[in-house]
Amino acid sequence: MALRSVHLCVLLLLVSVSSRVLVHGQIGECNGTGCRCTASYECCLEVSEGVQNAVVGSATIHPEFVSSIEGLGVDQYDFTVSGSAFLIDPDSGEITTNGTFEREMPLDCLVIEVQLQLIGVGIVPHSFAVNIEDINDNSPVFQNPEYEFTVPEGEPTADLVCDSNLQAIDRDSGSITYQVISPSSDFTIDRSTTNTDELCISSLIDLDRDSGLSSVSLIIEARDQGGNFSTATVTLTIMDINDNPPEFAEEKINLTVPENQQLDSVITRLEATDRDIDETNSMIQYSLIPPQDSFEINPDNGDLTLKEELNYDVNTPDNNIFE
Repeated sequence: MALRSVHLCVLLLLVSVSSRVLVHGQIGECNGTGCRCTASYECCLEVSEGVQNAVVGSATIHPEFVSSIEGLGVDQYDFTVSGSAFLIDPDSGEITTNGTFEREMPLDCLVIEVQLQLIGVGIVPHSFAVNIEDINDNSPVFQNPEYEFTVPEGEPTADLVCDSNLQAIDRDSGSITYQVISPSSDFTIDRSTTNTDELCISSLIDLDRDSGLSSVSLIIEARDQGGNFSTATVTLTIMDINDNPPEFAEEKINLTVPENQQLDSVITRLEATDRDIDETNSMIQYSLIPPQDSFEINPDNGDLTLKEELNYDVNTPDNNIFE
């Protein structure tokens, strides 16, 4: 019976010691607030990513239990830590990282189980959490080094191109700002006002395809709050639209036709030009307004032909005015 009582006493002591194993932080404060681990922990330490062999904290035993342990004949104890991510000094309890951590793995919180080994008695486990703090060690990167879009010609246009793929990805946390660095005065890039997942390029100039401007090459930049940045090239191919009417060289054309002009003969070719570049948009069809009995125009090439005999005494100049 006496042996069982001592055994029970040791178990009770182990439970008490488990609740009084302390961990204090040498980097950051040791408290349960701000822990990113899903469970609740009394202690939450912090360590920055990318720092090798960093001191995270130290494990200690509450002083009032040291004499109690020694009173049971336990005069030796040391610390161990589970896993390979951290190292612990068995005597002092100092905890260091075994290598480095990357916050972007993603990994933002680890749980450490520190074991207090009472020599000859048993092991008391104690768990606490370590926040992995992000440092700005990555540049934002565009999803593609080059982008190509086709846009219609026209006057300055807001939200000329909107696309979610224009966004850069930053493995660090924090905001990204965008700008057009070349040509910086003619175009802008901003987040869409209607869809926050998209970035929009706006034109501040007239993109006139008919003036010979077939494409524009832009260099856009993504920059984080730490000054890290990357660039990408955006090529805008300008599409011709049918925005120009055909024009004759002269607004008024005077023709002299002898009254004995042969029927179905070509009197002249009336030619107009169209500034539009696209073949379909620049195609011209000819017609006479109002339709004439004496004349006919070829709708494709503008040839004006005589369709009935002319009589000077009847076909006065006023009777042969048409468009």
